[in-house]
Amino acid sequence: MIFIRRNFVYGLKVVFSVAYFRGGTESLALALEEQNGRIALLSDEGGLIDTWSGLYSGGIANIDVLLKGWDGGDLRIKRKDKEIFLSPLITLFLIVQPVILENLSKNKVFCGKGFFRSFF
Repeated sequence: MIFIRRNFVYGLKVVFSVAYFRGGTESLALALEEQNGRIALLSDEGGLIDTWSGLYSGGIANIDVLLKGWDGGDLRIKRKDKEIFLSPLITLFLIVQPVILENLSKNKVFCGKGFFRSFF
C-alpha cells in the first residue's frame, strides 16, 4: 500500500513527495516510477524486510529492484498492461533489531545476490 503526499511549487512539477510505502518489490517498482526513479525507504521496524524476504509470496524473494536501485542499473518490468523502464536509485535507512538482520543474512537470495555487500 502506498500513500503519497505531493508538494508543488508555483505549478512546477513535483518537487518532492513523501510516500508511506508498505509492500513488496513489485509495489516498489511502481512507487519508483511515480518518483521518477528515486526513492528513500525509511523504516524503524523489520516489516519491509519480512515482505521482501517473501512473506506474502511463499518464501520466494525477488530483490532485483533493490539491487538495481543500488547502482542505478537498467530495470525493465513487463506486465500485461504496463511496461516500466527505470534506472532507479534507492536510499535504504533501516533501524531494526539485530535479529532481523541476522535472519536476513541466512536468506540465500539476499546473500547470494550481493544485497548485504551493496547496502550494508
